[in-house]
Amino acid sequence: MVLQVFAAPVPSKVDTLILTLRDHHAAPGNPYGFLRLFSMGGGGELLEWDLNKGVVKRSISSQGGSIWSMAANPASTKLAIGCEDGCIRIISLENDQFLVERKLDPINGRILSNAWGPPTPHQPRKMDPAHAFDSDSDEEDERRWVDRWLVAGCSDGAVRKWDAVSGRILDRMSTDRRRGDRTLVWTVGVLS
Repeated sequence: MVLQVFAAPVPSKVDTLILTLRDHHAAPGNPYGFLRLFSMGGGGELLEWDLNKGVVKRSISSQGGSIWSMAANPASTKLAIGCEDGCIRIISLENDQFLVERKLDPINGRILSNAWGPPTPHQPRKMDPAHAFDSDSDEEDERRWVDRWLVAGCSDGAVRKWDAVSGRILDRMSTDRRRGDRTLVWTVGVLS
């Protein structure tokens, strides 16, 4: 068993670690070639780590204050980060990217937890007669899955569901209050 220590750039804490799968184009002989590691520690920076060297590979600002939660989609192509400003930001990981792709509709409060819903098969467009014999794109469409929604636990005592495509809030569920205090929703999960 090999133990590897990762040194943070400055004294810091780690709140959450997420491992994702890299595109299938990993370098041969690289023991961690198919994995990517991300961390956040209560501040506004999201870090990606170089697993071979044990150092920070790159970082990105949340653009919304402290990061309170983070979740990877099932395909390992996106991260959802929940921020202090009440927005969920989607980070693209496709093709070795690490950039803020978009933000979803904000709420009045913090996003304390989030989770992606199960992906659904891509719905192919109607067949264009001019491309009726283009079987390569048909096969690719059949293998493609789409993230349709995600949920988040919020500091206002609610659980919300967002449409991952439009960024709009679809549903809201409130939790009970005790003696006027709001319940903080620290963890959410999604079942298939």
